[in-house]
Amino acid sequence: MTHESELRQVREALNSAINNHDLETTTSFLHPDFVAQGTGGHSYNRQMAVQQLEQMLKSSFNLQSQIEVEHVEVSGDSAKLRVRRTESGRMYNPRHFWMFLAMAAMFAALAIHWAFRDVEQVPSQYWVAIVGYAFGFMLSIWLAFRGGLRSMHQTQRAEEIWRCVDGRWLLAEERQL
Repeated sequence: MTHESELRQVREALNSAINNHDLETTTSFLHPDFVAQGTGGHSYNRQMAVQQLEQMLKSSFNLQSQIEVEHVEVSGDSAKLRVRRTESGRMYNPRHFWMFLAMAAMFAALAIHWAFRDVEQVPSQYWVAIVGYAFGFMLSIWLAFRGGLRSMHQTQRAEEIWRCVDGRWLLAEERQL
C-alpha cells in the first residue's frame, strides 16, 4: 500500500470517528504538538482543539461530517493533504428551549385567565387580550423549537500536515484555506 492510499484511509478513519461521536478515537489522531490556524488568523493548540471537539461531538449536537481529500503530497515522514470538509449538525440549547416554553406557559395562563373573566366588565378588551395571549403562546412555542434547536451547515477547505510517528500518521497542523 502506498503512503498516499494509507493517508486517505487514515483521513477517512478520522472522519468516521467524528461521525461516530467518538472523542477518544478522534483525539488519538492528533499529534501531541498539534496546532491549527483558522481563516480569521486565530490559532489554537491541541488542548483547545480537544475542548472544541468535546462540544461538537456531544450527541445533542448530532455532528455529521463528509470529507473529500483533494490532494496528497508525501515527503518522507511528512505529508500535506488538501481537504474539503462539509459539516452539519443541529444543536439543542436547553436554556433557550425551556425559557421559551416557560413564556408559552405564561401566555397560556394569561389567555385562560382572560377567558374566564366577567365579559361585561371589559367587553372591548376581552377578545383582543385572548387573541394577543394566544398569539404570544404560539410564538413562544415556535421560538422554543426554533431557538432551542440551532442548525449548522458549513463547507471548509483546509491544508493538513500529517507526520508519521512510530509508524502511525498523526495530524500535526491544520490551516483553513
